Amino acid sequence: MGAHPGDRRRERTYLVHRAALADRSVPALAELEHPRISVQDAENTARRLLEHDRAHATGRGPVPATDS
Repeated sequence: MGAHPGDRRRERTYLVHRAALADRSVPALAELEHPRISVQDAENTARRLLEHDRAHATGRGPVPATDS
């Protein structure tokens, strides 16, 4: 379940922001938790965004999210 169930556009916006925040937080959180934890969170969030884009064909850019 996402942050905005039923609203694909808002859900994708949330996931993009959440993925960017998680990715950029890794160095900052190194003093507070084991880096593996924040790295795993960033990877999981990016994976959720990819799954959303694949499911709803909402990815942007020259390579579609469904392209392996």
